[in-house]
Amino acid sequence: MLGIVIAVIVAAWTVFIGGNTMEIGFLSATGFLWVWYWIWTVVVLIIVSGIMLVTMGALTFAGAKIFGKVGGFFGFVAGGAFPILVAARVMIARALLLGGTYLLMTSGTLEMTFSQFSTSKLIFGTLLLVIGLVISKKSGS
Repeated sequence: MLGIVIAVIVAAWTVFIGGNTMEIGFLSATGFLWVWYWIWTVVVLIIVSGIMLVTMGALTFAGAKIFGKVGGFFGFVAGGAFPILVAARVMIARALLLGGTYLLMTSGTLEMTFSQFSTSKLIFGTLLLVIGLVISKKSGS
């Protein structure tokens, strides 16, 4: 949500302070969101990957210590199953955010007016962005 707030500030700055058109402000804001979501996607996936490795390693070690080789195998399986489900949810949310932002960003060019923008890209981009925000809000990422 912070990214959208900053994107609105970027758009307002571009239009009101920079003296540009609303179309240029919109494209500047979506360009900012594109970079913002890519940076945070990399950060989130590094954190989730680290948590996955620690969880798998800890449960593998604990299972092997208590039940031997078979326990180590089951600890590895148990330690990998839940983090993979969490990682899948996070990756789906990030893909929706990036996909929606990409569609909004490519819906028009600087020379176009809003009436010439691709309506289908605007609609589907907005839907993907909103769904991605709802999913990421529910997962806490």
